[in-house]
Amino acid sequence: MELDLGVLTFVAAALVLLAIRAGVRLVRGRASSWGLGVAALVWWTVLAAVAGLVEAEHRVTQQLATSVTVMVSGRPGAVARCARRTSDMFDPSGNAGSVQWDSPDVARLRADTCDALWAWITSDKEHPTIEEVIALHVLAHEAVHVGGERAEAATECAAMGWDATVARALGASDAVAQQIAASYRQQVYPTMPDEYRGGC
Repeated sequence: MELDLGVLTFVAAALVLLAIRAGVRLVRGRASSWGLGVAALVWWTVLAAVAGLVEAEHRVTQQLATSVTVMVSGRPGAVARCARRTSDMFDPSGNAGSVQWDSPDVARLRADTCDALWAWITSDKEHPTIEEVIALHVLAHEAVHVGGERAEAATECAAMGWDATVARALGASDAVAQQIAASYRQQVYPTMPDEYRGGC
């Protein structure tokens, strides 16, 4: 199983250690002053909490995306991987998601795609933005690839059939799920490159 460690993972761990160190120094009376010791403890604790929350967001989004990928692909061992920002910097493709055929059970999603999924997950699920609509569709699209379909046009067509189900799986009501599917079909699909159209 692939370890999901990124720069943020190590930063969060380091900040936790610094917060613990500040607390130990304060308790043992080794801080230069009580006020500075308390300030250091609060500072490192707040930074560790923020980094930890961002890391948790990454992992929760990835877990929910994995559950959708398993549902759509029909492959129990399938996974979705949210790219870390650092790895995205070295990916010149610009693709919102991909499946590499040497590891066909892994749906890889760009950091921006996962950010939009997180925005949807934490929203009121009533007013999806176009970025959220696209992210939900990209998840469906890559899950169809994981299911074995390689042709982009056929995958795009099948994914549009899954859009409402994916939206419902991530909290949408039936009406909003249908709205999301219609938004993608009417606003985004006609603008896709030729290789993605014509499979329906």
